[in-house]
Amino acid sequence: MRPFLPVSNRRCGRRRDHRQVINGVLHRARTGVRWRDLPERFRPWKTVYESYRL
Repeated sequence: MRPFLPVSNRRCGRRRDHRQVINGVLHRARTGVRWRDLPERFRPWKTVYESYRL
């Protein structure tokens, strides 16, 4: 999966855990919850949504 993960541009304050973001997208696909209702363990919902949009 490494080729599909975004490359860090070092501008963001801390490195994102890509696995949590991917799991957040998969969780949403499985359950159909709204982006805003994603559990915090998947990172902030907006981070997951922005990664999905790319």
